[in-house]
Amino acid sequence: MARVEESLEKAKTLLREGKCREACELFSEIRQSAKNLRPDQNEDLLYHYAMALKAIDRRGLAEKCLRDLYHEAHDRERRELECKAVHELGTMALEENRYSEAIKLYREELTLWYSGMEHYFAGLAKNYLAQGNCCLAMGHTPEAQMYLKHAVTYAQTGQDARLKGRALAILADLQLRDGKRKEAMKLLRQALSSLRQDASSEEIPEIEKQLEKLEKEAGENRSKS
Repeated sequence: MARVEESLEKAKTLLREGKCREACELFSEIRQSAKNLRPDQNEDLLYHYAMALKAIDRRGLAEKCLRDLYHEAHDRERRELECKAVHELGTMALEENRYSEAIKLYREELTLWYSGMEHYFAGLAKNYLAQGNCCLAMGHTPEAQMYLKHAVTYAQTGQDARLKGRALAILADLQLRDGKRKEAMKLLRQALSSLRQDASSEEIPEIEKQLEKLEKEAGENRSKS
C-alpha cells in the first residue's frame, strides 16, 4: 500500500509540473495494477486522473472518471467531493458549449452546497462564478450579473480574495459593455484590491493595464471639456 501512495504522489507531482501525458500513464498503471485501493485512494486517483486526461484532450475518458468519482462520493456520502466532481463536469460541459447541461450540473452542485457543508461559502462563490460565466456564454447578461454579484458576496464571506477579484473584474467588463466607464473603473479598483491579497493571482497585470487605459482616457476627456 505504501508503494501505491508513493506512485499516486509521483503522478500528482507530474500533473502539477504540467507533465500530463506522463501523469496519465502512471495513473493508468496504478488503476490497472492496484486492485485493492482504499476508497479514499481511488477517489484521489479518479479526480487527478480526470484532470490529467482533460489536459491532454482525452475528454471522454476524463468525463467517465469524474462520473465514477461522483457516484463513489455519493455512495460514501462525501458531499464536498461530490460537489467537486459535479462542478468539473459542469465546467467541461461549459467548455464544450453544452450550456443547458452545464447549468443543470451547476444547479445540482448548488443544491448540494446548500445542504450544509464545510467550506460552504467558498463552494457557493465558485458555483455562482461558474454559473455567471455560463450565462455570459449564452448571452444572458442580466442573469450573469445576478450570479456574479452572488459570487462576490459569498467570496467575501468565505474570505476568497482571488475569486472575489475575478467576479468583480467580469462585472467591470459588463459595465464597460454598457458604456458605464466610471462604474467599471470602480469595480476594477475593487478587483485589484482583492486580487493583490493573493500573491499567486495572474490576472493583476492585465487588469492594471485595463484600468490605466481607462483612467488615461478619462483624464483626456476631462482636459477636452
